[in-house]
Amino acid sequence: GVIRLLDHMHRSLSIDSDQIVVMLSTVLVVVALGALFRVTALGLQMRAVVESHRLVELAGVDANRANTAAWVLSSTLAALAGVVLAPLSAGSLSAGRFTILVVGAIAAALFARLTSLPLAVAGGLLLGIAQALLLAAMVGVVLLTAVGRSDRRACPGR
Repeated sequence: GVIRLLDHMHRSLSIDSDQIVVMLSTVLVVVALGALFRVTALGLQMRAVVESHRLVELAGVDANRANTAAWVLSSTLAALAGVVLAPLSAGSLSAGRFTILVVGAIAAALFARLTSLPLAVAGGLLLGIAQALLLAAMVGVVLLTAVGRSDRRACPGR
């Protein structure tokens, strides 16, 4: 299904069910990760291992268990991302599109200084909006250039 929203100038914005799934999945994952890292013992251990592997072991925490949990969690989230994003990539994700996706994800994480999930989501949204605006501007310039060229061919004296 597609949801169409109209603004005050009667321009429409279409959001399809795949995009809604991506948005809801993102919110759910960010909330779950926030809870994991702030509330659970395992989440706190994973955060502590990042700060000082040796001090965590001296405190009696199994750092290897925390590392293994982090790898399992990151692999699971990567698989979830692939499943959720597959419908948006029209069944194929080329090397170029994948590179743009990864660079955008890294940029969003760096925007958050690798420390804040909400800031990373905000950075990703800002980057996505900037990309969409830039693409729209580029398409507009290309269309205007193409129209200008066709006008000159139709009226050679211009």
